[in-house]
Amino acid sequence: MRRAENIAAYVDDPIGRYVVGPTFFHFFFDPTLCGIVFWGRPDESAIHALTCALAVELPDRCGPHAAYVDTRSLTAVDDAAFHALANFVGARAEVFGEKVMRQAIVRPDGVIGAMVAGFYDVTPSTNPERRGIFTDPEEAFHWMGRSDGPEVIETLAAVQASATATPELLEALRKHLRVHLRGVTVSSAARSLGVSPRTLQHYLRRSGTSFRRELRAARIHTAQQLLDAGETKLLSIALDVGCASSQHFSTLFRKETGCAPGQWRGRGRVRGATATELKKDHRR
Repeated sequence: MRRAENIAAYVDDPIGRYVVGPTFFHFFFDPTLCGIVFWGRPDESAIHALTCALAVELPDRCGPHAAYVDTRSLTAVDDAAFHALANFVGARAEVFGEKVMRQAIVRPDGVIGAMVAGFYDVTPSTNPERRGIFTDPEEAFHWMGRSDGPEVIETLAAVQASATATPELLEALRKHLRVHLRGVTVSSAARSLGVSPRTLQHYLRRSGTSFRRELRAARIHTAQQLLDAGETKLLSIALDVGCASSQHFSTLFRKETGCAPGQWRGRGRVRGATATELKKDHRR
């Protein structure tokens, strides 16, 4: 597939092309298969860009096709973005239903996977029987009747790797933050990376992020791992990730993930069972 320069160019000529947004790319692999691959935490601006790209799936622009949605790389679900996309898709259920013969959604395990499944539970659809939710992309392509599943999966992985390529300094900062969450500052991080604080902040701005945003992401990433790992008390986790109190930690966690730490841990307990049940259902 070839990368389109922008959404307008993609909408004009989508077949065999893809367009990259802030936390997604939309693609048309061939005339019979299109889809979306998500990563990170899409916000409302990302959803606005996505809805512009979704114009390629309107009936006057394409023929009958299968749709593939890969959400395995989502790190959190933004509540406002969730509802914006649900409202957009739900209002156009009949329009999209005219051409989408099968829609396969691949979700991650755990809380985020449950949220993804919940999105399709609350979004109106004219043909719910044409929708399948999976945790394995190969099973999804088999269900859609695509014999070229491995080839498509490999192509999509390469596109995602290219779209999310992290510059060396930003990747180094992220690794540093995951190890040094308590008491870390721009100055201390810059010193460890061998650059000045001003250089680091300037680089982060050019990359579309900030030190505060990267620190929040590192704290949430580590907290999710600790919550999934066992019964560690919330106060202990809060202190481990650099929060001053369990209340501060809970507020941050809810804002970034859309749920409370206790909800994350509770839903995570059924992750294995849920994944097993889904696989059994779709193999029947």
